[in-house]
Amino acid sequence: MKENWKIIKYTYLIGAFIDGFWAVALLFPGLFKIVVNNPDLIISKNIYILFIIAASLMLGWTFLLLWGYRQPIARRFVLLLTTFPVVFGIFIGTIISLSGGRPYTLIFVIKTFLIMSLMIFSYIKAEKVAKREH
Repeated sequence: MKENWKIIKYTYLIGAFIDGFWAVALLFPGLFKIVVNNPDLIISKNIYILFIIAASLMLGWTFLLLWGYRQPIARRFVLLLTTFPVVFGIFIGTIISLSGGRPYTLIFVIKTFLIMSLMIFSYIKAEKVAKREH
């Protein structure tokens, strides 16, 4: 039972770390180019404005996951809401990017699939814990 709690809590922290990391990467285009392994990427002023908007959303999601971490069972729906539509949307975007001839995005397809799987697994575990506690 204690193991379930650890997995669930670690999932929140992993998600918060990833979102926080991407928020920082989006705010610093040079770092973003390194992270996506595309040093030739052209980031115009208009794209950078979109990056700032995306970074603010990622930062908001970071805090939402940290909030969920504080009461992981009671706030388990945060995991499901993070998986669908957020991570799933990123997963679809990376698949589209990969199919558009960008092989460097394969690692992001794999990573988003893994984080989706972990979040679904942890949500299911949290549901079971909640039912046992009732």
